Amino acid sequence: RDGNGRIGRALTHTVLARAHPVPTVIPFSRVFAARKQAYIEGLTCWRTYDGVDERVLWVIAFAEAIIEAAGLAQQMARELAQIQSDHRQALTEQRRRAGQRAPRRGSAVLRLLEEVTSHPIETAAAAAARLGVSTVAAREALDELVSAGVYRPGKIDKGKTVAYLAIGVLDLADEVAARASTPARHEEDTAAPAAPTRTARRERAGVCGYPLPGVKAWCTRASGHSGQHSRM
Repeated sequence: RDGNGRIGRALTHTVLARAHPVPTVIPFSRVFAARKQAYIEGLTCWRTYDGVDERVLWVIAFAEAIIEAAGLAQQMARELAQIQSDHRQALTEQRRRAGQRAPRRGSAVLRLLEEVTSHPIETAAAAAARLGVSTVAAREALDELVSAGVYRPGKIDKGKTVAYLAIGVLDLADEVAARASTPARHEEDTAAPAAPTRTARRERAGVCGYPLPGVKAWCTRASGHSGQHSRM
């Protein structure tokens, strides 16, 4: 009875993944969270009306959300790359202070360092299984990354499991989520609306949009038409 929206949004990621060889998750649900009314209106249009013009409005709204979310994903990818660069420098500096040589290529600590952005919450057991090393070796590598400021020790599973938290990555994820929940604004227009109004979306679709009396519909004739309003 509930959850169709979530299922549909989850399936959208599958469709996008099949359409593009790069396995990127585009956070469009976050964009829709800031545009709840447009989202609900779009779904209602699709469900209630069979005309092509009405359904075009939903396609436009959805495409705009995907485009904005793709921009968020690109921005986050750039910032994650900078975080990885900072982490590498931090590890190098940590080793220098300890009088140690740079870690050998393919070592557990370097492999973990490269995977911090995809595994911001790590455990020694999970890291050992993924890297094919002992739990002791994984824990030593994680502790070294703690010393370098990459991870911070913590607990998960209601305090039952010792974990390593990449706070920089987690904070960035929260920040991007906040950006997605904040209406996009142009520098020259600080009063820009959170999302295109229904009237604006109809104008983009090239239809009149005048509400027809007595029915849940609007005029779908071309904008600026002459004569009576009607559904084409």
